[in-house]
Amino acid sequence: PASVAATPHQASPKVEATIVASAPSSLNMKVFMVVGLLVILLATGGGLYWYLQEQAKVATVPIQTQVKAPIKKAADVNLETQLNALDASSSADDFTVVDEDLNNL
Repeated sequence: PASVAATPHQASPKVEATIVASAPSSLNMKVFMVVGLLVILLATGGGLYWYLQEQAKVATVPIQTQVKAPIKKAADVNLETQLNALDASSSADDFTVVDEDLNNL
């Protein structure tokens, strides 16, 4: 009976030693996973910030263009002279026919 009691007592420290030895390695693994995820998130966030800042620089740079004065062609000058020759002051006479048609309704 004394040898039976001694056997479980001696086996118990070996089991505890195995459990204690495996706990820190799984804890270290979790710490490395968390640190790795933080590094990935920070790198992604930094890259996104840099990209958006570069896009803002591109959008704020004004594009300089030269505006050329329109060149008048002979046809344009002819049209302008014809338009200037029209008499637009007698617009009241233009509506007399329409007024008569509306009064006849």
